Amino acid sequence: MSFSVLELFAGAGGLALGGARAGLAHRALVELNPGACRTLQLNAGLLGCSQILTQDVRTIDFAGLGPIDLVTSGPPCQPFFGGR
Repeated sequence: MSFSVLELFAGAGGLALGGARAGLAHRALVELNPGACRTLQLNAGLLGCSQILTQDVRTIDFAGLGPIDLVTSGPPCQPFFGGR
């Protein structure tokens, strides 16, 4: 059985890569930083995910992603967000 995963604050994909190697099926990776998202897109095949969302997590319609078994997350980069 494979779990469907939503990863928030994905960064460049280190946690997603570990999850993919452990057999997790990423439904979507969410990251706001455009540079990190370019890295995610280049490595989408290794990460087992074709849906990279370059947007703020507060603006996502999560219902459109379908059923999710597991949510993973890296900590948001506080300096990037100006401490908000």
